Amino acid sequence: MSRIRTAVVGAGHLGKIHTRILKTLPEFELAVVIDPSEAARAAAAEQFGATTSAEHRPWLDKVDAVVIASPTTFHHAVTRDFLEAGVHAFVEKPLTASVAEAEELVECAMLRRRTLQVGHVERFNPAYRAALPHIAGPRYVECLRESPFAFRSTDIGAVLDLMIHDIDLTLSVVPSRVIHVEATSRSLLGRHEDIVHVRLKFDDGCTAVLNASRVRHGSVRHMKIEAEQALADIDLNAKTTTITHFDPRLTSGQVNVEAMDTPAKQALKAALATEFLRQESLAVESCDAITAELQDFAQAITTGRRPTVSGLDGLEAVRVADRILEALKQDVERPTREPRPTILRGPHWPKPAVADGLREAG
Repeated sequence: MSRIRTAVVGAGHLGKIHTRILKTLPEFELAVVIDPSEAARAAAAEQFGATTSAEHRPWLDKVDAVVIASPTTFHHAVTRDFLEAGVHAFVEKPLTASVAEAEELVECAMLRRRTLQVGHVERFNPAYRAALPHIAGPRYVECLRESPFAFRSTDIGAVLDLMIHDIDLTLSVVPSRVIHVEATSRSLLGRHEDIVHVRLKFDDGCTAVLNASRVRHGSVRHMKIEAEQALADIDLNAKTTTITHFDPRLTSGQVNVEAMDTPAKQALKAALATEFLRQESLAVESCDAITAELQDFAQAITTGRRPTVSGLDGLEAVRVADRILEALKQDVERPTREPRPTILRGPHWPKPAVADGLREAG
């Protein structure tokens, strides 16, 4: 079978990574790197020996597939042009900056019967994949994603820049509908949010708490999933996964510490960590997630199957992100909360014990 002639749109940080990997994969033939910046094109030509172009339209009928790694603002227009020309499209996350734009791209891909894949790369993280067999029936999801400010993706805030990864991961493991969103944020380096805290409630009772910041000194990508029979602790940076297995006697309510006598409690204490809450460090395969997602893109094109992260998946992530952004607007617009009264301690009233009690009650 002939190789997939592929264009890369965007010669920035991610565009360079995709270009480098595409040149190593036998499924693809790199046709062109497209970027309006002359300096970026010159760098791509020198580093990869790539043909370059300032415009994407002359290439619409010359390639089989495209990788869109441009700023989010341009995802919709450029991807739509390629899809309408019958070109398969891989679009870096987020799919688009708005729900309406994402819906249009999904509809266009369906009408043209072309593959539309979204670059939610964490779905290919081997630590996450190792956890999947153990997290049936999720009850609680917690995600923490922090990084230094990268001076990229400044056209969007932390929700679409960072948290979108964890939105997609959460939607991929919770087979339910989001029914309630709470969110708060801070903007430190511009008009977009840089720190975000979100609480999602699903109609099956699952709760997800997502925290993201792009103004930290270090990098953290961590996920916890409490399921029916286990707790998964996933370090997406280190690519390690620990599973705490809940003994069926715990989940079925057979253990009641309050009803135990002292010898029974001592026996439970001795066996709790090794038998009732047994931990297991999973074997995690070594792989490059971006390479894996591009290989998945190639297989979807050649076999006609749905990609692991489809356009519909990308659309759902954008929909939830849009609800979070709306919740953030309401958080900013709501009236300032009344400050809580301060309890002053004097030599006679209120006494420290009384003041502590009032504080705890408040």
